[in-house]
Amino acid sequence: MRLKTFSASIVVGLTAAMVGCGGLPAVSERASTTDWAIVNGKDDLGDPATVYVSLGGGSCTGTLISPQVVLTAQHCTEGVSTGAIEIFFGNDADGPGTWIQAVHYAENPQGQPGGPGDLALITLQSPGPTPPIPISLANPATLIGHDVHIVGFGVTDENGSDSGKKRHGFTTLIDSEPGLIYTNVKPSSTCYGDSGGPTFINLNGQDYVMAATSFGTAECGYGEDASARTDDAASWINSYIAAHDPNGGSAPGCGPDGKCAAGCGEPDPDCPCAADGLCTSACGDVAKDPDCAGCGQDGTCRTDCPAVDDDCCTTNGECFQACGSLDADCAGGSTSSSVTVGGGATSGAGGSPGGEDPNGAGGSSNHANRAGGALLWTGCSAAPGSVGGEAWLFGLLGLAGASRAIRSRR
Repeated sequence: MRLKTFSASIVVGLTAAMVGCGGLPAVSERASTTDWAIVNGKDDLGDPATVYVSLGGGSCTGTLISPQVVLTAQHCTEGVSTGAIEIFFGNDADGPGTWIQAVHYAENPQGQPGGPGDLALITLQSPGPTPPIPISLANPATLIGHDVHIVGFGVTDENGSDSGKKRHGFTTLIDSEPGLIYTNVKPSSTCYGDSGGPTFINLNGQDYVMAATSFGTAECGYGEDASARTDDAASWINSYIAAHDPNGGSAPGCGPDGKCAAGCGEPDPDCPCAADGLCTSACGDVAKDPDCAGCGQDGTCRTDCPAVDDDCCTTNGECFQACGSLDADCAGGSTSSSVTVGGGATSGAGGSPGGEDPNGAGGSSNHANRAGGALLWTGCSAAPGSVGGEAWLFGLLGLAGASRAIRSRR
């Protein structure tokens, strides 16, 4: 896989052993000059909570998730001093907007740069000028096939040098595993400089940050894009906000406190219909609970719904005892299946009967398999105006150049 890193560097930076977004020389280039934006996206004049993360010689993207905390990728901040980090709110880092200095950051203690849990949190010197976007608590395995919205300040193609302008596009959630989600690269995908940027999902009319861009399994616009999940790291994220954001208040609890908490064993009474990975009767209306998708009449039998799924009671040669007289198969001595109704946490992608949750603690990871065992790319970015392609060669002559960090998976 290839980390989504694209960074500016000068003579010494190109010859030194650098980490994070500080810049490593490109070792392969692609001849394509296809004109992609975020790779087949459009300039973005909205999404004000999506920010440009300047790292002092390189850049990434991030999202304001509480009044004073920005979420980005762990591989972006790796080896970078806090004083070098500045956050820009606006649409073009060379244009009007608001710059705020970072005063602290932390990397996900359970994360892996360019891999599962590739997340970092940055505390701002002052609150951001726009409302934050909450993280998603939903298990992505239950949302496979949903459209997602990607945003970033990265370049528009493999050899691009046009970072610094906010762009966005749409694609589809195709898979998940512990710590990561995978999205299609059509119609849009991410590229260098988009690392740390949001994968938004809209649930019941509310946008959530489902993940932060991490890497691609092939060059920009090809293969699959991978992003680090927020639901897996929700406890760490909420604890950090409680400790470092004076405007964020105390961390939410699982009881009635006016805040929606993650990782509870049962739905938080403050948000029983939230995307929390739990499908129970607490919501009162399965149509309003994204975790209960498939519990209505959609042609698929889901066996862990709070009430019997009508699709399980069809005539199919198998008796579902929970259906009782509603299932004609139960009258003729057909094979009987025991169905537990009103279970707790959802399991299996899309709630398929007997499905194994690929995000469970015992789930195997496809992370290395997808990448063929080699790290291909991440998405930090050159400062606006830097030249791309093979310009890193000119850095050896003392000129600022673009480079891609291409590193092995750690």
